[in-house]
Amino acid sequence: MILSLLKIALLFLYTVVLSLVGGVMLLTKDGQRKWFRVGQHWAHAIFAVCGITVTMSGLEKIKDARSIVYLANHASMFDIWALMGWLPGQLRFVGKKEVNYIPVLGWLWKYSGNIPIDRKTPKKYLKSLEIAHETIVSGNCIVMYPEGTRTDDGKLQEFKRGPFSLAVKSGASVVPITINGSFRLLKKGSLKITPGRIDLVIHDAIPARASQATKEDEMQLMEQVRGAIASAYINQ
Repeated sequence: MILSLLKIALLFLYTVVLSLVGGVMLLTKDGQRKWFRVGQHWAHAIFAVCGITVTMSGLEKIKDARSIVYLANHASMFDIWALMGWLPGQLRFVGKKEVNYIPVLGWLWKYSGNIPIDRKTPKKYLKSLEIAHETIVSGNCIVMYPEGTRTDDGKLQEFKRGPFSLAVKSGASVVPITINGSFRLLKKGSLKITPGRIDLVIHDAIPARASQATKEDEMQLMEQVRGAIASAYINQ
């Protein structure tokens, strides 16, 4: 546990330094893309310190890493860095609006192109959909976790409809991702870091739906994505 706390302290200091660098980059031309490169470096550094390696299968299925909606299961905070550091494309994450309130990091998260979602306010939710669509049209990729939150027991949870509504309205193809191994490395609510390996399994892309897609289309997409992720998921 002491070693884990030392690692967290080191990562905190390194995060502060990179936040300052990233913040400056956001103020320059093409700042969001520059910031994402800093984020990739951040992810690799975190895993190097924590003794975590990443393997990836199915990468050849992504022919063009632009305008993709990545949907993955969520078992650990490490999932974010695994996807940020290893998936192809310029990634923008969709997350709860509360992330904006985290000092410094919340500001950087928002202004680096990530998309906060406020489901309780319809007007703001619709605005988030518009931003997601613009993000996709500009060639960036969106990352969402359809479970909504990290698993408590290492098992795949039920999926929420919201991400699939956003995915359909974004007008982009969807790529399901199965993340295995991250749960035991850093469990929800724990500060204990366990060295190990995270496996990313990339599944076949699901073509974009028509812009006038219905609720039934969204539910069908949800079943397809959950089926793909579940096919390779290992209870942790």
